[in-house]
Amino acid sequence: MAPQVVVDEVVELTLEAQRYGARLLRLSERSAAPLSGAQYEVLMAHEGRLGLLDLRITAELDGSRWLHAGNRVGSYRFIGVDSAEVLVQVDPKVESADVFRMLDRANRAVTMASEETDLPVGDQPISGVFLLFFARRVSAFLRRNRFRSYRFIEESSPSRVKGRPLIEQYALQNVPRGRAHILPTRHVDLSSNVFENQVIAYAVLVATRLAQLLGLENSEALRNELQTCTRLLVGVDPRRVTSGEVRAHRLSRATKHFRPVHDLCLVLLENQSVMLDAGERIPFAAFSLNMPNLFERYVRAVFATTFGPLFVGRKNQLEYPTGFGGKPIKLDGLMVKGTRRVVVEAKYRTLDETDDVLVLGKVPERHVYQTVAYASHELVRASKAIIVYPTWDPNGPPIRLSDPIDDFGWTRFGERHLELRLVGVDLGASFQRLVDETGPRLSPLMDST
Repeated sequence: MAPQVVVDEVVELTLEAQRYGARLLRLSERSAAPLSGAQYEVLMAHEGRLGLLDLRITAELDGSRWLHAGNRVGSYRFIGVDSAEVLVQVDPKVESADVFRMLDRANRAVTMASEETDLPVGDQPISGVFLLFFARRVSAFLRRNRFRSYRFIEESSPSRVKGRPLIEQYALQNVPRGRAHILPTRHVDLSSNVFENQVIAYAVLVATRLAQLLGLENSEALRNELQTCTRLLVGVDPRRVTSGEVRAHRLSRATKHFRPVHDLCLVLLENQSVMLDAGERIPFAAFSLNMPNLFERYVRAVFATTFGPLFVGRKNQLEYPTGFGGKPIKLDGLMVKGTRRVVVEAKYRTLDETDDVLVLGKVPERHVYQTVAYASHELVRASKAIIVYPTWDPNGPPIRLSDPIDDFGWTRFGERHLELRLVGVDLGASFQRLVDETGPRLSPLMDST
């Protein structure tokens, strides 16, 4: 059956082609697009970096070359010789606003007033939509949280002495170097220039540079939001911060509310490739999102909100050893009620759908075998397991549930069997609607033996 064509989409893509010409390659997840000779040369010049957006190039028998997208969405700008450039944009299977609603719920940076993410998607790159999403969430957080903390400051000033003199440093460093007129001191200061704010300031700087490199500086809404963030961070140094530093930093009871917004900053810091060093040539600008990882975190958010303490979603509580020094298994989630356990595995893959169930024939065998193996682990011993897949149908139910698969089981202290089901989660539905539907549809799995 030929795909349905919407007139507005055809007009939009035609205008886009006229604006960018051969410089733009736009495709969706798990799709392919043909390459011209010039595009092929530019991309092959950066062959080692195609994997950063999960891209690959194949050659057909007729001599044509195709660019294939994986499960990452985002934008990359590749620059070849003679300033030839190719902008590769991979769009999500679902609407961009839905993707960032998922991201917002997965990180919970700011409690939203409404369920719908108000983002003007249009025909701009997915990175532009994310940057606006990021700026709005950060500015809303900063308006509500003006954090300052006490810290020790050491200074050496010839005009003043403030705080406790550092006698040893003065005797061993200043006097031998002919700086006897300068007395180093140390004092306590109440300042906003602390690590928690520096992480945000650096992420805002990266977002500003990325907007410039991707040609998004003309977006008035994005520019205003980024300027607001910068104004609210006055006095905070945007020093270079690595994702490892952010993850290693331990927040105190007074700063634990920074965790969600730091997680949002990590999405930007771990997925961008902007080089901020002065004078350094920038080969490309990029932003990408790992959709399988985002889907897994979104499913955990839905289940955690629905089932509360009955759902275990923390990764450090979902690792189980395999013995002999092997790699431990890691569950995506676990529902526990008394002695009953239900393993939850999230897989970002499209399955065929009918009215309100998922078609079992399209389920990859490796997904089934992996889930069954996890459920039968000695320390898990679940009687049920579900594999969660994404769906997107505005006219369908938000939660789809398959018939049970009873072909798996084992004998241990008596006959046991494992009931396996497939669950479809509509990524186009609002978060609250998913929560309202998940409880009634899946609670019986924990109530029955």
